[in-house]
Amino acid sequence: MKKKVIKCEVYQFDSMNDIKHPVAQAAIKKHKENNNDYYYYHIYTDLIVAAKCLGIETSEDNICWSGFWSQGDGASFEGEWTICNLNDPIECIKENFPKDKELLNIAKRIDDLICDIKVDYVSIRRMYHTRYCHSGTLGVYESKARYGDNDDIEALEQDAERILEIFQDLSDWFYNKLEKEYEYQSSDEAIMQVFIDNEYEFDKDGNII
Repeated sequence: MKKKVIKCEVYQFDSMNDIKHPVAQAAIKKHKENNNDYYYYHIYTDLIVAAKCLGIETSEDNICWSGFWSQGDGASFEGEWTICNLNDPIECIKENFPKDKELLNIAKRIDDLICDIKVDYVSIRRMYHTRYCHSGTLGVYESKARYGDNDDIEALEQDAERILEIFQDLSDWFYNKLEKEYEYQSSDEAIMQVFIDNEYEFDKDGNII
């Protein structure tokens, strides 16, 4: 067995001013996809918290999405809405998402429904056998009348559809957040910041040493 000692120049970046350096550009190109592996986990948490504010119970296992290149890409989530889970949705959204006007508008719509809605339980599922996950795949799986009043079937169906629209709008909100975060994590600036924070060292071809 032969042993060789090879000398090479080592590069380390300590500020964003280095981003245009040829080695930095080579490293960014090589590692661009690696920066997108786990970026979405905190957005799952945001969705679950927002859903709970709106009276919806769901979990990570009920979330489905695909993106961001093809027609039909999108997101949706299954869950159960019950009126007894609502406790001041507007205040809950303001507390957890103080700058999110879109979520606040959804919370106001839920708040307006409470007084006259004729259902107190709605289960939402993906109702179509398709490879897509977008919000249009969701439908009303089951609903129950408030106070056990089942006389006005048409009104019950309409109210269940109003809850479905909340699910769909929240699904679209979730997908937009995923897409924006993906675009940021794919940016040269975000990848460069990872190099700086972790004090990675590179050879002249942009490979991590």
